[in-house]
Amino acid sequence: MNVQVIEVIDGNSLEVGYEGRNWRVILAGIGFPPGDERALKDAFELIDGIARDGQFRMAVLKEVGWVMYVDLQVLGGDSLNELMLRKGFARFESRGIGLMNSILTAEDEARAAKLGIWNLNRELFRNASNSSSAHGVLGENSRMIDQVNENESLPL
Repeated sequence: MNVQVIEVIDGNSLEVGYEGRNWRVILAGIGFPPGDERALKDAFELIDGIARDGQFRMAVLKEVGWVMYVDLQVLGGDSLNELMLRKGFARFESRGIGLMNSILTAEDEARAAKLGIWNLNRELFRNASNSSSAHGVLGENSRMIDQVNENESLPL
C-alpha cells in the first residue's frame, strides 16, 4: 500500500496517512543500543530528512493489536529500514518480526565497515557512559568519540 509520512516521531516510529486516516507505525527490525542517545538522534534525523511528507510503499510485516511493524520503501524500491542498518544508525531487533535476511545483511555491512554504532571508539564510549554520568565531564569543544580514528591515540 502507498502511504504518506505525516510525522517522524522518533528513530523508528512514524505517523503515516492511508485512506484518509493516520496510523502510527514502527519500522520493523530497528533497535538501538541501550543508552545510546546519539543513535536515536542520528536515526531520527536520517528518517526525518528522507521521509517527512514523502510517499512510500508500506509493507505491514506484523500487526499486534493497534501496533503495525512495517517496512517502508521509497517508491523506487529502497527500504528505509535497511538504509538505517546499512549506515550503522541502528541495530537489528528481531522482536515482533523474526529474522529478515536483507536487514541482517545490511547490518553485517555496517558492522564490517565499523560505521555508526559499530565504531569501536563509540562502543567503548557508550559503555563508559552507561557506567557513570558523562554529562558535564566533556568540554564544549570536545570531539565525539566516534570522530576519532580507531588507530589514533587519545590524549590522557
